[in-house]
Amino acid sequence: MKLRGELEIYKDNEESLNSFKVSVINAFDVQLAVELQSYKHYEREEDVEHRRWHFSEISYVDVLPVMNALAYDINRFERNEQYSYEADEPYYSYGFSDIWTFLTELTPFEFLISMVALVVNQKDSTSQISIKLLNNIVREQLLLHEFVFEKLAHKQIFVAMSFDKTMVHARQSIIKAVENCNFIPVLIDIKEHNNFIVPEIFTEIEKSDLIIADLTQQKTGVYLEAGYAMGRSKPVILTCSKEDFGNQHFDVAQINTIVWTDERDLEQRLIKRIKAIEFQKNEVEQ
Repeated sequence: MKLRGELEIYKDNEESLNSFKVSVINAFDVQLAVELQSYKHYEREEDVEHRRWHFSEISYVDVLPVMNALAYDINRFERNEQYSYEADEPYYSYGFSDIWTFLTELTPFEFLISMVALVVNQKDSTSQISIKLLNNIVREQLLLHEFVFEKLAHKQIFVAMSFDKTMVHARQSIIKAVENCNFIPVLIDIKEHNNFIVPEIFTEIEKSDLIIADLTQQKTGVYLEAGYAMGRSKPVILTCSKEDFGNQHFDVAQINTIVWTDERDLEQRLIKRIKAIEFQKNEVEQ
């Protein structure tokens, strides 16, 4: 109920509440359709079933905070009890479609409460793709609709890189890695910097928890953005394709750089590096 009280200031903002609800539902439905199409690319039946699980069930630990925030009885939904052999203990889940249908039928204000509760209480260990996708969509829409909640830590990573057509797959890999770690990726497409960083980029770097600078193709703007971030004491992850690594500027030659061989390698190594930085940050704060 405390969450509802803190969001009460938005209760009469009907236009923004309606827009927020529609935007989240539309964006998630599109992502869901894309994921369902991806099943066609899996050859093994066990891979298909594992992928389908991410969108057929939702964990008890994800549902409970939402229902508590709404002050609704969680027992209105049928609970499934299963056993995790990895954790050696039982766990409970609900049908994802049942929960999602229920949420989409809430009033716009209740929908806002449910989405904030979901994001605030999401654990970094959450493995379900559906929850991660929804989390990122909700965070983005909360920002766009200027819904501010003090406990909702806005986590974003600014990405500086070449926007050449040949880099589109690398770009997608970076976005996936960032979202996998529960951050919002921020990319600003500007073809030419002319040695000048626009104010919008300054602002986004300032707001970011971390910066990823991919040096592939050696764009001056990328170096400028990385340098500015370092000057602001922001953690910066440098990456570069193996093919282009020898062309990097001498000023960054001694800085630890992820030298990637392909887009999958880039994604996996970025995930490990981001999580390592977050772990170190949490250790210091504790």
